[in-house]
Amino acid sequence: MSRSNLALSEEPVRGERSETHSRSALAVPSAQGADAAGPSAEAGIPPRWRPVLAITRRVAIWAAFFGGCWLLIDFLSLVIITFIVCYILNSLTTSIIEKFAFRRRVVVAAIFSCLAVIIAVGIIVVFPRAVDEGKRFYNELPQTIRKVEQSASQLIESSLYERIQSLGVESGVHETVGVLAKKATSGVKDFLKFLFHLFLSLILACLILLDLPKMTSGVQALAHSRLGPVYDELAPHLLKFFEMLGKVFEAQVLIATVNTIVTFLGLVLLGIPYSLMLSTTVFFCGFIPVLGVFVSSAPIVLVAFNVGGFLLSAKAIALITFIHILEAYVLNPQIMGEHLAVHPLVVIVVLLLGETFFGVWGLLLGVPVTLYVFRDLLQAAPA
Repeated sequence: MSRSNLALSEEPVRGERSETHSRSALAVPSAQGADAAGPSAEAGIPPRWRPVLAITRRVAIWAAFFGGCWLLIDFLSLVIITFIVCYILNSLTTSIIEKFAFRRRVVVAAIFSCLAVIIAVGIIVVFPRAVDEGKRFYNELPQTIRKVEQSASQLIESSLYERIQSLGVESGVHETVGVLAKKATSGVKDFLKFLFHLFLSLILACLILLDLPKMTSGVQALAHSRLGPVYDELAPHLLKFFEMLGKVFEAQVLIATVNTIVTFLGLVLLGIPYSLMLSTTVFFCGFIPVLGVFVSSAPIVLVAFNVGGFLLSAKAIALITFIHILEAYVLNPQIMGEHLAVHPLVVIVVLLLGETFFGVWGLLLGVPVTLYVFRDLLQAAPA
């Protein structure tokens, strides 16, 4: 009886061990379910139809992705701004950790504390002055245009000036100024919306950067889930695109910051008013390739001409030329590298189409997206 009782008592133990062993053996293939599901699912499909099935699946995945982006288009600007802020601040955080071996949370808290101080100083000191200068510039713009017309009529012969007036150039200039004024008003609204999104993106970026390693491992775990095929299709392309986009914007932030500082110092030395407002315009126009140069330079030349005539406007043009020579031959090769090595005509066409269909974000993202499509997708070797 003792042996039978012992045998009966050992049977459940053996059963539990065998069940545990079977579960552990099944746990390994479950992590590779994405790889094992593909061949079994395609086993009953003729070989000639398998490429069609693969293409259909890829098209469906990307169609669902872009459809989701279109449904969330109202939040797209917030997502992009948050990504750019996270990329730039994460690069700074990583470099500080590598040099000083501080804890990640300490570095992130220190960076955002410094940002909070800078933003507070900007709101209290810089922003009111820039707004006041912008209002005065807008009120003096008609007087500046009239002064330019009077100077042009004095320089040009009267007969030639009458011909120019007969062609409707003067009225065209006034209409253009009116259109620009309306666009400036809508631009102010868009700028305020951008500031609100920037504030939200800073909060989101702080939360993301604090737990970025955990979030990264959580996203990478999708590769071993039922969403494995979707992850394998989207992740490499999105990672490459956002890596390029982050590097481009990081370089543009550095270049725009240097241009803004040099422009502000130059305007102060030349005695040109509205230096803070004009420098702020230079900073934001620095993110628009090619066209941003003309958009930011025109107000500087107009203000200089209104204050000091042709002599001061010539000095302002010399200052702008020096800044863009510095950007083209020093900053771009050192900071931007080859990211935007593309013909200016292509850039202008892309910017015009981007602004027409997507507004401000078309101006900011049109060139990087076009470069990615033509350099990485269309010229990539087939897998």
